[in-house]
Amino acid sequence: MSKNWNLKSHILDHSATTVNNLPDDFDIKDEKNTHFTFSIDISQLIINHKCDNQQDIDKVMNDFLGDLKIHSYLFTESHGRGRKPITRSLDLTNTLIAYHNSASDAINSKNYSVQPHFHILVPGRLKNKDGKSTKLGKGYTHLNKLINEVAMKHNLVFNIDEQVRYEKDKSLKDSATSLTWFLKRSSDAYFTQKIDDKTILKAVDSFQKHYEKTGNLQYYIKGMRDLHERLKRLDLNLYNQDGVNIKDEYVIPLLESQHQEIKVLQSGDAEAIRKLLKDRNNKIARALLEYSYGFDNIVIDELQSRGLYLEKLDKNVIKDLHINIEKKVSKKDKYAKTLNYHIKQDIENVLNYATNEKHFKELMQKLGYQDIKMKAKTINASRQRVGFSFTNPHNNKKVVIYYNNLNMNYSHLKKRFMENSKSKKLKIPHLTYKNSKLKNYIPVENKPVTFQNKVFKRLYQFDSSADLTGFYIDESSKEMRSKGTLIQDKGCKLTIAKQNSEDMQRNIKILLDMAMAKGWDLNKLGISGSSEFRQAVKDEIENINHKKQDTNEEFKYSKDKLKEDIGRQGSKSLEFMSVQ
Repeated sequence: MSKNWNLKSHILDHSATTVNNLPDDFDIKDEKNTHFTFSIDISQLIINHKCDNQQDIDKVMNDFLGDLKIHSYLFTESHGRGRKPITRSLDLTNTLIAYHNSASDAINSKNYSVQPHFHILVPGRLKNKDGKSTKLGKGYTHLNKLINEVAMKHNLVFNIDEQVRYEKDKSLKDSATSLTWFLKRSSDAYFTQKIDDKTILKAVDSFQKHYEKTGNLQYYIKGMRDLHERLKRLDLNLYNQDGVNIKDEYVIPLLESQHQEIKVLQSGDAEAIRKLLKDRNNKIARALLEYSYGFDNIVIDELQSRGLYLEKLDKNVIKDLHINIEKKVSKKDKYAKTLNYHIKQDIENVLNYATNEKHFKELMQKLGYQDIKMKAKTINASRQRVGFSFTNPHNNKKVVIYYNNLNMNYSHLKKRFMENSKSKKLKIPHLTYKNSKLKNYIPVENKPVTFQNKVFKRLYQFDSSADLTGFYIDESSKEMRSKGTLIQDKGCKLTIAKQNSEDMQRNIKILLDMAMAKGWDLNKLGISGSSEFRQAVKDEIENINHKKQDTNEEFKYSKDKLKEDIGRQGSKSLEFMSVQ
């Protein structure tokens, strides 16, 4: 590696804004020092923060930095069973923090324009503002959370907190980062040595295979361009597996999904382009947006150098557009969204009352677990209960549950049965599917994650089954507006004041979600409006009832009963006024 390369100098020399509070006795050679980096994409800043130029971006980043340098993150440390956890504080008072942009990092990023990013250099023995020793956390957990708390305040999502859809995509990023850092830090002699012993060729082959799996153009081009320029400067040959000399050129193999993305961008269809920009995986669309705002972009530059030209996007394309970026979820939070978690909560509830296995099944059926059948397995020459199967009323699919997957066993159940059978004060509450945890489970892939869905949930404490993209929700009046649609919540009356005919089914779903959130009996709603509207509402209610059908009479509705009950609950009603 280059003997002259110095991390601290690199951070300081290429910084646009620096906060250097490293202690006087800081030793750059201390192996316990930590160098931490994180970045954000320009497209996010253009869309969500209306940044038109570098000055706008610098303002947002410097505002963030101003809060980051003074923020404290509190965490607890366990010191053994029975001992009270200790609360500690982490802050960046005694560190070096630097903000880099393309202008400041021009020497380091001469082959491409870099995204806004930060460097944090942390001493091996870190002390907080109170002079007490503190920790970054295992895997930098505490540092990540400190940064995230400040980022949330500024409505920013940095790369360290954005959910990577596929683990293989993360592996390409790591591979690209490793390759580009090696190219920056290695001396010419060391680089030449690694060319000669085929180390770089192996790294490039692996890197290209990662790209073919992920299609992440930015990381691929970043690594390959750095390598290409280094080979040209040193006049070194490096042939890939296809016999192409990377010194002369490197190939960018576009995937089918990327060809389709380019077709949409070339079409000029504003609505289709907006949809592309909402999906974080469409990296060519994001790159074109940045290029359209005057930022150099490595992806667009490479495509154009190969004769593939894309017109700049009209700025009206992103008018009123907001992108919702999926953030990483902790293992604990992920588990809380699983079917196993919801089922375990129901089992634990029933185990407060069940006196035997038959009673257990009866109570579980009341919570919506249809067609329960206990499962047994031969273990050590004896038959033992290992779980049960049931039909999920949400989708009428069979589900098999094993106790060991819930960190339970049948001995645990039998013990609770025995305890309950001896209790004389046991009072069983009214158990229904409506108050079960199973009812609240929504498969992750079916959960809308739009910003407006979050607003809806905040207002009604209910997850809407509809995708509310494109809506504006007025939280004070509870009016929902989108192009051609106006939905009003008037307390005991829910109204579609205006809608396009093609949106009727979606709007009915929204109305019924609002009604269910209010606890209304869908079978006793008063419905007024056109015959088409009334029938569509009845059909949707019947569909909802079918999904929720269980052994409880509360959810057993026949088509005849549905016709009889509709309209009786006049104080709770849906109203349809006009179609455009």
